[in-house]
Formats: sequence, structure tokens, C-alpha cells
Amino acid sequence: MPPYAIWSDGPIRRAINRVRVALGDQTPIWRRVGQEALDLIDGNFGQRSGPQDKWVPRKRHYPWPILEMSGALREKIKARPDRRGVTLVSSLPYSAAHQYGYKDNNLPARPYLWISESDLRMIGELVGKRLEIELES
Repeated sequence: MPPYAIWSDGPIRRAINRVRVALGDQTPIWRRVGQEALDLIDGNFGQRSGPQDKWVPRKRHYPWPILEMSGALREKIKARPDRRGVTLVSSLPYSAAHQYGYKDNNLPARPYLWISESDLRMIGELVGKRLEIELES
């Protein structure tokens, strides 16, 4: 007896094709995820905190908030989406020193480029809703 292919015709095949089309170029979905991530990271600057606690205070007083002397560190974080994901990058040479610390200059880590687990779940729900919309159309 020859095998029976249940996906060869009908509603199952059409549904699979809709999923394939919806997932073909995922760049728009990743672009949305990147924007959500940038908004959340912007909030880290507003809260002056990393994943564990508030940022280490400065030893001297300055008239501007921590990590915001020029605003460039906050403004230069960009999302680069493609069809398989999104990468968050900063073009500033000192961004890693602030993120991870720099012992040679006695600069403590002040992680600003992070997203909480609950925020990741929320982003996942947004992606799921977007896929549902794509599949219904």
C-alpha cells in the first residue's frame, strides 16, 4: 500500500503554506522586536540600573546623570534586524567599558544593555500575536 500524504491537498496544506509565507522573511518581526528592545534599554538609562541592582554611583558629583554626559551612549544603540534575528549594537568605542567595566581605569561595570526575563517573555508574546495576525490574513 502506498503512503498516504495528508498534507498533499486541502486546508492543512494551505495552512502550512501560510506559515511558510509568514515566516519567509522575518525581518519585519525582528525589526519590531528590536524597537521593543531599544525602548526597554532606554528605560535602563531612566532607572539607572542593571540586571542586578542600581548602577554603582560615581565618586565625584557631576551635573549630568550617570552615563549621559553627552547622551551619545544612549542614542548610539541601534537595532540591526535581519531575517533570522536582531542584533543590538553601539558604535562607540567606550560602550563596552561602561557595560563590563574597565579595571585599568577603575571604571565599574554599569550594565545598560540588558533585558529582563519578563521583558523577553513580553516580546515573545508580541511575536506570537504578530504571527497569529499573519496567519489569519
